[in-house]
Amino acid sequence: NNAAALAHHPFDEMTADQWDAAFAANTRGPFLCSRAAIPHLKAAGGGSIINIGTTMIYRGGAMDRMAYTA
Repeated sequence: NNAAALAHHPFDEMTADQWDAAFAANTRGPFLCSRAAIPHLKAAGGGSIINIGTTMIYRGGAMDRMAYTA
């Protein structure tokens, strides 16, 4: 379960809509995917949802990737 929407806009020039679009893809997307999988996992008697993320949370990123790193 992974999503990545890179909004390549300098942070000080990024609009709220650009931030929201990137943040929604990177956070709401995995949430909706996981939620949709749960009935199938229950019907199958179990299973796992594995969420992965970027290593940029540990090392930071360029000013044009703030929404992605968040």
